[in-house]
Amino acid sequence: MPSEGADDVMQVPAQDLFEQQSEHWSFLTNHAVVLLYMVNHPDDTMYTVASNLNMRERLVAQIIADLRHQGYLEATRTGRRNHYSVNLEMPLRRRHPFGSTTVRQLASAFSQDPLLQTA
Repeated sequence: MPSEGADDVMQVPAQDLFEQQSEHWSFLTNHAVVLLYMVNHPDDTMYTVASNLNMRERLVAQIIADLRHQGYLEATRTGRRNHYSVNLEMPLRRRHPFGSTTVRQLASAFSQDPLLQTA
């Protein structure tokens, strides 16, 4: 009969831990995800953005408003729709010990587009 006490550690397979944790957090914030999406989909409606990113439309609308207010996105009216331009030279808001990072640098990490690659 196994002994009970401090030596008894519940063994959980790593895959089970991954599946449990992956739904609770992400490396990128919703703001970063929307901003990166808009780099490649500047003419999508908020509904389309929300659907493709599995977010609610009201959340996407608030995030886009935040990004516009801070200068990360600019909207130009084209008929009944908006065309969004991402300011790729804006620095990321969070400071970190690795130096300043721009939106272009972040976007290039997630894209094969040569126009996003830094010189």
